[in-house]
Amino acid sequence: MYTNPGVKSRDETMDIKLAKLLCECSDDFTLHENYSGRGMFGEKTVGVTYNSTAELIRAILTNAHYFIDDEGYSLFEHVNLRFDNMGQDYIVY
Repeated sequence: MYTNPGVKSRDETMDIKLAKLLCECSDDFTLHENYSGRGMFGEKTVGVTYNSTAELIRAILTNAHYFIDDEGYSLFEHVNLRFDNMGQDYIVY
């Protein structure tokens, strides 16, 4: 597995660029710019709601080329994605 030498840790939550790219993959995805997840103690991040895990995976795999940066690294590489329930939907942040 290749790693980006500029990345120091995987402690970051999703950034706005990645969230917007995800939302472009499906009309069923919704962007949440001020989400505070479990254990975040009021800190805010961005998140994307979706209906099913299969839908999320399908959207990412179908559009995988959108999630590569200019140097060829995955935009997911530096992110420690978290998942949670949000009503009847799910949220990734």
